[in-house]
Amino acid sequence: MPGAPSQLAPASHPESAVLIAKNSKSLSTWVQLLKERGLRVYVYPSEQVPDGTVLPDVEFAYLGASYPDILEKISLPNLKAIQCMGAGVNFVLKRPDLNRPYRVFRVIEPSRCERMAFWNLWAVLNCQRSCEEYRKRQEEGRWDPSVEVGRFKDNREFNVGVMGLGSLGAPAAELFAKNGYKVSTWTRSRRDMPGIKSYAGAEELEAFLGQLDALVVLLALTPETQGIVNARALAALPRGAYVINASRGKMVVQDDLIAALDSGHLAGAVLDVTDPEPLPEGHPLWRHPRVRIFPHRATCASEDVAESLAVTLDTREKLLSGKPVASELELNWDLGY
Repeated sequence: MPGAPSQLAPASHPESAVLIAKNSKSLSTWVQLLKERGLRVYVYPSEQVPDGTVLPDVEFAYLGASYPDILEKISLPNLKAIQCMGAGVNFVLKRPDLNRPYRVFRVIEPSRCERMAFWNLWAVLNCQRSCEEYRKRQEEGRWDPSVEVGRFKDNREFNVGVMGLGSLGAPAAELFAKNGYKVSTWTRSRRDMPGIKSYAGAEELEAFLGQLDALVVLLALTPETQGIVNARALAALPRGAYVINASRGKMVVQDDLIAALDSGHLAGAVLDVTDPEPLPEGHPLWRHPRVRIFPHRATCASEDVAESLAVTLDTREKLLSGKPVASELELNWDLGY
């Protein structure tokens, strides 16, 4: 998990200006904090930076998803890197003109990774302890101690499989292991973690799925992973398993998920993401008795700009000083995430 400096010292390389193109309520806070660190800041769009402006002193640009076409609007002849304003970089991937020679970075705050790990732990506990069944009994006004009789599994017996070992998947897998779960992971290429069984590649996917009580999906969305949780994958899960998805809605083929739930093959699903978002009115997932839906809030994004700023300034300092930046913070154009 990438770390952030504990205190925000004055920014290095003050001669190198930054541009920020972000459409949000926090824009003024970002600008203020950047200036307090001694940096010259340009804001686009603004009277200061209209279309057609040339900014030769900008080497580092903060870019929000609202402005993917910024290089068509203004000229940044000495730009070295684009800093996306969140963990998602899909809007950049749709713009090949933002590829080399620019490096592209994401923001992954340590607290975001922690919140995601604990949300998934909650989701697994909710499934493991049949919390939805207890909730139904409560709504019916029934005291029923028999809900878990014959199907209770302790942590050491409950198999949790995590798909993806990036900045969000790895902390989740570690947290499950620390809490005594039987943990395994699946990645496209082999990645080992101490004490955790690893699976990799398409040839090992069904073996990975076939021994799980709960599948936790935390993969990056790429053309190769889109729809990876489909009818075939769901059929490979043991009867009575659960699916938990907090990555991207397009990772799961929702019609296949509904069919697996309706047939009784799956016991339930916990979804923080859907396709589309939000789901249209009347979509069967909204009122499905075995589905719990969250509005893409697993990480409950913090309004604390200072933590995000600390991560981005650390990235900028390393970039301009020729130091390595944590690989999970940089977009890999070849892998697509």
